[in-house]
Amino acid sequence: MTKKKKLLLLIIGISILFGWIMSFPYEGPVFFALAGDYGVNESLLNLLSVLFHAAGLFCGGILAGKVSNLKKVLLLLLVLSFFLSILIPFLPASVIAVVLPFVSFLMGIEISGHAPFLQEVIPYKRRTQAAAFILILGNLILILADILSSILPAVYAFIIIELLFAFGIFLLRFSVPFMAAPRKTPIIKKLSLKSFSIFYLFIFIITINSGIMFSVIYPYFGEFELLTSIYTNIPYIIAILILSFLSGKIKFRFFHIGLLLWALSFVLFALLPSTPLTFLLICTLMLFACGIYDIFWWGVMFENFELVRNPSMLLGLGLAINVFGVFIGSLIGQFLLTISGKHLVSIFGLLFIVLCSLIVIPLNIKLTNFLTGNDFLMDSLIVTPSDSPDTILSEIKKLVTKREYEVFLFLMSGKSDKEICDVLFIAKSTLKTHNRSIYKKLEVADRRELIDKYECIKNICSPDCEAI
Repeated sequence: MTKKKKLLLLIIGISILFGWIMSFPYEGPVFFALAGDYGVNESLLNLLSVLFHAAGLFCGGILAGKVSNLKKVLLLLLVLSFFLSILIPFLPASVIAVVLPFVSFLMGIEISGHAPFLQEVIPYKRRTQAAAFILILGNLILILADILSSILPAVYAFIIIELLFAFGIFLLRFSVPFMAAPRKTPIIKKLSLKSFSIFYLFIFIITINSGIMFSVIYPYFGEFELLTSIYTNIPYIIAILILSFLSGKIKFRFFHIGLLLWALSFVLFALLPSTPLTFLLICTLMLFACGIYDIFWWGVMFENFELVRNPSMLLGLGLAINVFGVFIGSLIGQFLLTISGKHLVSIFGLLFIVLCSLIVIPLNIKLTNFLTGNDFLMDSLIVTPSDSPDTILSEIKKLVTKREYEVFLFLMSGKSDKEICDVLFIAKSTLKTHNRSIYKKLEVADRRELIDKYECIKNICSPDCEAI
């Protein structure tokens, strides 16, 4: 089996597991169908499963940093989760209330624990597309589970979802031999997770909005059960599919358009009556905005695994904050709906939109200071013939980080990679990371294109100038 096929199996396997988690142990439709049929306290079971899943995502980061043979541990946890989950229909309600949250915890470890292997096997330029694939396939499975749970008895829907889980394990098992122990990248200095604090804050606030909407919108339109089952997450999938292939400048605009769409969905929810057309309109706006921001922050994490010592912690903490934000938002939405009505829900939703908009500018400034580049935040430099060499060099200096500017000067001076590494005392992998960031921010494919594009300033790009 070729490397490309094994990589595809790995991504498909993780996508299926992601879809299974959303369909069953993490607030999934099959989860609620089974809980209802078996007389389990849905609210308590949901609370435990959400909190345990968030804890598992966080613990997956810790585990990945301490376990030497990570791939075998993850495979063992995967098999254990499968056998525990197939026992659930045969257990009493009191035991289900313990086993299901534990499975949710194990699957949280599973998802975040795979980050080092994703870093190792997915080419850097394909990581955002890989993240999009995982989100899209996972949500297609969620749609399938939603439909099954509404037209079939819970146990039959459960069996089909379990078969998907088994298939995901099967695909991952095929790719496990390819998943050799991840390399320890010899970068001298890596970022701490504190550098991502404003990024995590943005995730938390934006996902609170998701929780508010999902806890209020779908119950409000509950009379249109078939429509809500079929249309669920379709705009979300379309948004991710579109954005994963768009260029940086267009994505940057969509980042701001998403807030407008989300605000509009709250306004329409407050003003329009409960009809199928109203649901379609509000759901389209809301889920399209969700897709924009999910592919943004999944892309940030996937593209920047190299910047931190533990990529599992970067991914696990981000996903855990997402889970916790949605949970807090659902509590807020349910509380507001009980004490008032949909108008108060809309007002609070708009308030969180305002908070997100206030964070956007400092988020952009903070992330572009150290990330290897994200199209949603990229502020590209456009060179015109009328610009003087000094002006162009000054603009480049503003666009890239201080270290990247140093590397840029060496690249333009014709130094080899080895010479640059020796002078700056950095590892070759670190240089490659800086190069990728420079190429992306300056919108070139490689060093040759970089030199051709900035030929007009080559003569003044000396490593001996003030930047070094």
